[in-house]
Amino acid sequence: MASIKCVVLEDDPISKAIMLRLIQQHPDMELLASFSASEAAANWFALHRNADLLFMDVELNGQSGINLYRALPYK
Repeated sequence: MASIKCVVLEDDPISKAIMLRLIQQHPDMELLASFSASEAAANWFALHRNADLLFMDVELNGQSGINLYRALPYK
């Protein structure tokens, strides 16, 4: 079975650590990248289109995670 390729975008360090740990413990999930800032994630998504699942905070340091999602080149 192919693994589910995941990306994490979370600015809260504790929440991010929990998500990363849960992904690492799940045998069918592969972490591709993790980010604390939406700008870094947007730059990564501009170059990579192989993520299956995005775990994303809705509020990111005063920015909207929803706006970032809408701007992604693919969904």
